[in-house]
Amino acid sequence: MRVLVFGSTGLVGASIVLRLLEDRDCEVVALTRTDADCTVYTEVLAALEHYTPDVVVCAAGRVGGILDNQLHPWQFAHVNTSIAVNVVGACTAALIPKLIYLGSSCIYPRLAPQPIPELALLASELESTNSAYAVSKIAGINLCVAAHQELGLDYRSVMPTNLYGANDNWDLQWAHVLPALLHRIHLAKLGAAPSVEVWGTGVARREFMLVDDCADFIHHLIYTVDSDTFWSATPGWVNCGTGVDCSIQELVELICSTVGYTGNIVWDHTKPDGTPRKQLDVTLATQLGWRSRTLLADGLAQTYQDFLQQQS
Repeated sequence: MRVLVFGSTGLVGASIVLRLLEDRDCEVVALTRTDADCTVYTEVLAALEHYTPDVVVCAAGRVGGILDNQLHPWQFAHVNTSIAVNVVGACTAALIPKLIYLGSSCIYPRLAPQPIPELALLASELESTNSAYAVSKIAGINLCVAAHQELGLDYRSVMPTNLYGANDNWDLQWAHVLPALLHRIHLAKLGAAPSVEVWGTGVARREFMLVDDCADFIHHLIYTVDSDTFWSATPGWVNCGTGVDCSIQELVELICSTVGYTGNIVWDHTKPDGTPRKQLDVTLATQLGWRSRTLLADGLAQTYQDFLQQQS
């Protein structure tokens, strides 16, 4: 089976490539933005026609933390909507039989029921701090569902929870909460800083999953779950998470323990918490025969060691 991965050097894409390479029955085509810019339809179509894959995985996208989303809503909306339209559209034109489209748990409403089931999608208002990104991902989901309904193509969408891992973005300003906190607390330890400032109140709850577990789920969907099973069990998209959440305060304490930082944490209550709670209902993923395996403490320890190697 030939599997083509768009966005193969990002956090998710790189992990998916490594997981697929473990399978002898899989020929992996790992494409970067230089190989095929997913915001340009002709480049996507040319890649598909050249490699003729059996399966396409779309892990390309513009991602970032709360501040990045707030300051650059146009970039998030334009880039991610373009990628969804171009990749799904080119896959239909090239008659690619199977597509795995990577969405995000950000698609769900701010005040969705907890844990969040797939059918909570569009039930109420989105979280304002990342609504531009969420709407673009919802467009991708709808395109995949429509391609299945009208054209009979097996185009599935996966909604990962908050992911972290070795190839994360460690930028202190633009990164997601976990890598940004880990980097900041690491620097505080190196500099023997007496305290570290953290946005919000610490009460918001989030679910975090090692990206390698998400990659394993993608492999499971490609090789283990056939089309009839997937479409009879899901609405066309499926959550991918651990089924366990924690408060941001608990996350900070765990990072401090992992890094070995013993200073104080100062909470900036003037900054937003974002969605009060975001934990995915993973019932459907479980019914499809898959579970996340990595505990947060173990995943953080592994990720911190990877981070230290990158910094050396």
